[in-house]
Amino acid sequence: MPDMSHAPTLEELSEDARAYLHVGDIEAAVAVLLEGLRSDQSDETRAGATKAVNNLCLSLWTAGDLGGGARAARAVLSEIVPSEDTPAESRFLDGYVAALAETGTTPLAPRRVARHRHLLRLFEGVVNGLEGDIAECGCARGLSSFQLCAAFRTAHPQWQGETFHVFDSFQGLSAPGD
Repeated sequence: MPDMSHAPTLEELSEDARAYLHVGDIEAAVAVLLEGLRSDQSDETRAGATKAVNNLCLSLWTAGDLGGGARAARAVLSEIVPSEDTPAESRFLDGYVAALAETGTTPLAPRRVARHRHLLRLFEGVVNGLEGDIAECGCARGLSSFQLCAAFRTAHPQWQGETFHVFDSFQGLSAPGD
């Protein structure tokens, strides 16, 4: 009989997750890795599980399995990110996960989810009254740009992106000058 008196180690969780992935059961692999994110785990195990979940999603997306990566990301986000159980929240998470997949962004940064949820609510609150171009300064992988464009396109179905501009130096901000 297995020893259930200790929390599983990161190595044990990773081995189990790999076994599930080997047979194509992404949801079970994610469930095992979520076990490593529980608060009764060591900091090392939680950090390793976070990295493993992010790597799993990124590897699925890199391999072209956007659906598998999206299912994994959605399962993780549903488990660890506080959210309301509403159709609007479900649409947000679906859009957020799609944007993660399209931009190859890791899913586990729970504070980022809250920031993006707030950004979209603010943007959607003004999107119908906007005239002129839209610019985002600082885009990293383009996650928020992708989401803002999707939101604008929902409000303006004929829009093709011609008035959306993204600026990024990829090196940080330059020193202030005259």
